[in-house]
Amino acid sequence: MDAQFHVLAVDDSIIDRKLIERLLKTSSFQVTAVDSPNKALEFLGLKGNQQGIIEESLANKK
Repeated sequence: MDAQFHVLAVDDSIIDRKLIERLLKTSSFQVTAVDSPNKALEFLGLKGNQQGIIEESLANKK
């Protein structure tokens, strides 16, 4: 039995989110699409003490 992968897509553009969601679903992936890093962290159950570390890391990459 093939395992179905679950992809978490994060993008602030609704058009890009819908596009990636559609592309991944046609490739048999389960997809959850959210519009912000905070919502992604909530989905992953990591919102809280990990949030500051991730936000700091993202800010340093800009």
